[in-house]
Amino acid sequence: MRKLLILSILVLMVISVSACAGGDDDDATFDDDDDGPIYNDDDDNDDIIDDDNDVDDDDNDDTFDDDSTDDDTNDDDTGDDDTSDDDTSDDDTGDDDTGGDDDTSDNALTVGGSETFGPVAWRRDGKGWSVLSIPGTPSLYPLRGVDAHAPNGAFMVGGYGTQAEVYELAGNWLLNRSFECVSCWQYGVSARSAQTVFTAGCYAHAGYTDTRVWQRDDDEFAAMTVTEPNSYGLCIANDVAFIDHQEAVVVGRDGFTDDGIVWLGNANDGFEPEELPYISGHWRLDAVDVCENGDIVAVGNNDTNTRGLAVVYDGDNWQVQSLPQVSDEWELFDVSCRGNVIWLAGVDHEFQRGVVISSQGGWFAMVMPDVSADWGLAGVAKAGDGTGYAVGYDYQNSKAVILRRSNLQWKAETLPLLQRDQPLYDVTILR
Repeated sequence: MRKLLILSILVLMVISVSACAGGDDDDATFDDDDDGPIYNDDDDNDDIIDDDNDVDDDDNDDTFDDDSTDDDTNDDDTGDDDTSDDDTSDDDTGDDDTGGDDDTSDNALTVGGSETFGPVAWRRDGKGWSVLSIPGTPSLYPLRGVDAHAPNGAFMVGGYGTQAEVYELAGNWLLNRSFECVSCWQYGVSARSAQTVFTAGCYAHAGYTDTRVWQRDDDEFAAMTVTEPNSYGLCIANDVAFIDHQEAVVVGRDGFTDDGIVWLGNANDGFEPEELPYISGHWRLDAVDVCENGDIVAVGNNDTNTRGLAVVYDGDNWQVQSLPQVSDEWELFDVSCRGNVIWLAGVDHEFQRGVVISSQGGWFAMVMPDVSADWGLAGVAKAGDGTGYAVGYDYQNSKAVILRRSNLQWKAETLPLLQRDQPLYDVTILR
């Protein structure tokens, strides 16, 4: 069965690292078999390090793993092949929009890509989605995270190799804010302003990983102090979210115990792991968001019982949530909370379809359109007015998926003509 959320990336080089913005002096040596860090380990070996001293490279945990060159042979690709779209120049025709056709979530930004293509970024305005030009010389790795801080301001992260890729949306243009960091992965980003930004990921060296949280300070990104729960060097930070203008929450996975991790902290004091409630089996946390009321919501997967997982901090305690039984095998990859209503997004592996779960009136699985016989979701963004987006990949037709919710319905959006074969990993609303 296809698993999602992959970072299985072949690194064809031997790397020696002296410092990575935070002062590492470890030797980063990768052999020709080394893959990038993956954080969904479903095989019988629970260690993140395999016999080749590589970061775990099991093949059954891919998020939108496009292992072959995609020529869109299954697409009809004549004009717009999104049969479920209304395909007008502005696809809000069926909205119940008050004040004209000006939904809060009209303007959005989504990111993705693949190792066979590289990073992609698309922007939506009232006329639909268009491709943004990536500045500089981007790597052949996708963008994994994006977060907006203003109607025309956002940050997106990804990459691997000799630099950590960061791009800033400033007005109508993307600016290259990447910084030198050999063997660094970035998965998540949170932006309060153009100068107040955290990114989260890891530094990979000799088959091990060290958690990294970077802060933008005076136009430069510097690594923060992060206390890991053990000394084995197997932890990864998957996402970060601001709690207020200084404090932030980071989530990830401890590859030694195969348990999820939550860190709380700030740039001055660093980040310390939180004590979480007992969760049986092996599990991980992939995404986090903070609601207006201060609640912190983190999501991921219990790899042992193959179910999606959500934990919420109400200011006093962390509590595991009782989610609906979607199927016998499903997981969650993203979370968005606006108006104190939470959306969770992921994939139902048993029935090979995307999943969005809402907290409004109690947890329930939302009705989703029939995109195809095999598709999934990796990112979700909710607006305060109840509109929003979910993004992912359609395996059957080898193309991206963008769904928009308006008028109490999810509908497929018209994709750009270029790059439509690329998977999407995250989405944010420009507000």
